[in-house]
Amino acid sequence: MNAPQWDNLILDRSAVPTPIDDGQFRAWMSRHRIFVSSLMDGEMTPFRSAVRSWILEWDGHPVMWEEITPQDERPQTAFIDGVNQSDVFVLLLGTRYGIPDASGYSPTHQEANQAKVRGIPRLLFDREGLNPSERAGMLIDWLKSMYVEVSTGKFTDANDLVRRLERRLRELVSQQETTWLKLGPIVVPGTVRQVTSSGDTEFFISARVTDPTIQRALSDLGNYRSDVNPDRLTWGTRTFAVSLENVESNPISASTHEFVITCRFRPDRADSPMNFAVEDIDPAEQAEIWGRRALFGQAGIDRSYRAVDHHTAPEYEPLPNLLQRYGASGWLAEGMTRLYFVERILSKYEGSIERLDVGPATSSSVHIHALFRMSTHERRDVDIQGNVPIPNG
Repeated sequence: MNAPQWDNLILDRSAVPTPIDDGQFRAWMSRHRIFVSSLMDGEMTPFRSAVRSWILEWDGHPVMWEEITPQDERPQTAFIDGVNQSDVFVLLLGTRYGIPDASGYSPTHQEANQAKVRGIPRLLFDREGLNPSERAGMLIDWLKSMYVEVSTGKFTDANDLVRRLERRLRELVSQQETTWLKLGPIVVPGTVRQVTSSGDTEFFISARVTDPTIQRALSDLGNYRSDVNPDRLTWGTRTFAVSLENVESNPISASTHEFVITCRFRPDRADSPMNFAVEDIDPAEQAEIWGRRALFGQAGIDRSYRAVDHHTAPEYEPLPNLLQRYGASGWLAEGMTRLYFVERILSKYEGSIERLDVGPATSSSVHIHALFRMSTHERRDVDIQGNVPIPNG
């Protein structure tokens, strides 16, 4: 497989996710479960009720005491299970911390910890206007630890809370629904339509761009003076060697141009990822080791396994180094994480990506959970999950 380009990326830093309409938002809500965590006391009950009603109005699925009636298990066990089955974690905090149990944490704190372990989006909403003297000391300490990790916001009353929750969830959905793609070294949000006819495959790329650097790079594609080689297209969970066919640019506004780029699949004689055991370590184990090294920047295995150490070494810089070099954070870091994983693992190991969840990005890391199915006679599944560090985040 021809080497994907990561040394001199051209990143669309000015890109923003495409806003979603009400129909798209309702459809997303109907497919997802939202865990609502807070104390259930006189202070927080009105806010819980407002959030629950809002979720139901949008055909969503609230996971909370008002919806869960534990039968054969302890209530806290049922709620931890609820976190494990949810897609988003919403935490509402007021003046009280709650009562710690034998673990040293309150039930609400334990639920938040479990959401962190799972890597699902965590949204914190904190009552505005409270003096430190009104709050429990353990709650103040907990809040300080969370401010650098999760998406936070203040609210004044129930209506304000619901407005802020909807705005943040819409931002989250638009980020998830807007696809990052990579054409050679160019990384930009856009869409790809793949058409196969008579054994020939074409790709039609559409991207709206405001960044002048990206506009110039795309306009110059195919020009003999261009330093950009659009030799590989990656998006979603797919990557292909391609050759450029055509580039069209249409002005949308004074600053925005829509590019329509046509590429054709180019069989690459170097497309030969192999799965073979090395020193009694099978391909699935090798892929797991590669994931820890390439995605998380972890050290290789014992030097006594020299061949395995060689075959699991990242051909390019580990992803954390690249995020640091390009100063990537937030939504851009999520896009780079997805693209890096897809290009690198499919160029190294033969198989298919069955699952790829990336995000949310915090100030210090990006969560990834991937399931890669090896194309061997055993069809082994490789489960790779963890937090990609964002150095100096």
